[in-house]
Amino acid sequence: MIIPYLSFRGDCEEAIHSYISILGGEILYLSRYTAETGGEELNGKVMHVEAKVAGSVIAASDSRKPVENFNAVRLMIHCDSSAEAGKIIGALGAGGEVLQRLKPHPPPDDGGMGGLVRDRYGYVWIITSPNDRK
Repeated sequence: MIIPYLSFRGDCEEAIHSYISILGGEILYLSRYTAETGGEELNGKVMHVEAKVAGSVIAASDSRKPVENFNAVRLMIHCDSSAEAGKIIGALGAGGEVLQRLKPHPPPDDGGMGGLVRDRYGYVWIITSPNDRK
């Protein structure tokens, strides 16, 4: 199993709870930095979290190093309907930016639909669904 590991700028816990709220899931494990392990800057922040989100496992932490290049990793969700996909795009886009509204894939793709959103934490999500708007 490959588990994506996301880094955050001090808002890891908020982000994970947001993803769980939007996509469903639960926290499986969470540990926090102490003043001894993370210094005053990270004291009380997330040292490591694993969560089941949308049926998959993701892991994350608040980072000691500057978090840059969010375009290196994109997270993808396959939805059962365009209505579900549209709802997720709207929820993840709140406070972020919808980069592409849900629209049909161009030929010769599979006939599905896709959208793209950057959430308020900087991560880009690819949201797909069947094209049930025909």
